[in-house]
Amino acid sequence: SEIKELLNSDAKKVLPGRLICKSSNANRCIKNTKSTSLLYIFIKKFKFKGIEDILSNLKDVDFSFIKSDFVARCSREGNHAFASGDVEKKIGEFIFNKGHKVSLNSNEIVYLDIIGNVCMLGRLISSKLDKRPYRIRINNQSITPILAYSFLKFANVKETDSLLYQFCKDGTMLIEAFLLG
Repeated sequence: SEIKELLNSDAKKVLPGRLICKSSNANRCIKNTKSTSLLYIFIKKFKFKGIEDILSNLKDVDFSFIKSDFVARCSREGNHAFASGDVEKKIGEFIFNKGHKVSLNSNEIVYLDIIGNVCMLGRLISSKLDKRPYRIRINNQSITPILAYSFLKFANVKETDSLLYQFCKDGTMLIEAFLLG
């Protein structure tokens, strides 16, 4: 529903916790999202068994969007015979061999989002969207702002409703409720 509100575009669930939508206004989403932790331009989705399958699926990808240098980053959920760092190294080497310069400090991020046996490849355009200016120090036992916002939206909390949140910790749920109005 937030994607619909922000971008006037329908979002489709492609994997648990992953939505895809069409929009030419990613900056609006980056500036205003409350329920998204990162955003990438979708390039390709495929199933795999190992790193070699991932590399094989990248052979037909056009990496011409890389203008100067790049870095490969990987997020991984599930049990695999490899670590995220292994994928980053292999993919970085693969793209380097196509003529692109690697820089670990690059702002051009080729992003692999691995969940189970599915890999989604993209161009990362923004991360850490779950950061909130009111959170000076993060308590690892507190609810995340994204989850708090999502609970409030799901519960359809109104301005006239009263909230009692007994597991307050650092007040994230109540602050998010205030920010929602």
